[in-house]
Amino acid sequence: MEKIKEELIIRLKKIEGQIKGVLKMIEEGRDCDEILIQVASLRSAVNKIGVIILENYLKMCINKINKEKMDFEEIENFFEIFSKYVKN
Repeated sequence: MEKIKEELIIRLKKIEGQIKGVLKMIEEGRDCDEILIQVASLRSAVNKIGVIILENYLKMCINKINKEKMDFEEIENFFEIFSKYVKN
């Protein structure tokens, strides 16, 4: 879990740098197409973070179910969170 946490922090710091880059592009009056390409890259990077978090949450749910003899409440919670994630 610690490795995943470190990976997410690294990704978030990269995103922070990308946001600063987009801000600078806007301040400099760069072309819209260049800015939009960077915004698309940002959106992809944020989505990847969400996927990593969801993937690890599902793995935790499955492990918990295996240990607790098939309590499906954790899986229901996962799908509720997943639904909220994909809705936005």
